[in-house]
Amino acid sequence: MGRGRITARPPALPPLEFFAKAEHSIAARGGAAILTYDPATRAGFIYQVDSASWLISAPVSFGEFAMLAAGSGYSVDDSEDARRWLRACEAQPGSVPPGPPTKTRH
Repeated sequence: MGRGRITARPPALPPLEFFAKAEHSIAARGGAAILTYDPATRAGFIYQVDSASWLISAPVSFGEFAMLAAGSGYSVDDSEDARRWLRACEAQPGSVPPGPPTKTRH
């Protein structure tokens, strides 16, 4: 059985300037990761501080990204910063999160 050619379309990613806007990012509990979501491109980013690596998921809704972050062991405490982040992530219609991730990393 031969292998066919696979052409993967790259995900839509925000411009680099997007990452300079603090309202789209928040530190996970304990500072192990930075969580970033762009509602315009429907792209979620988890920057893992210890390994200096990125996990990128696109296209995803914010709710899906929140579940991915929780499943990866990252959580966000309820705070004014968390509420600001949620408002920024909900900026586009149809992106309704279930709330901040609550699972803790073990």
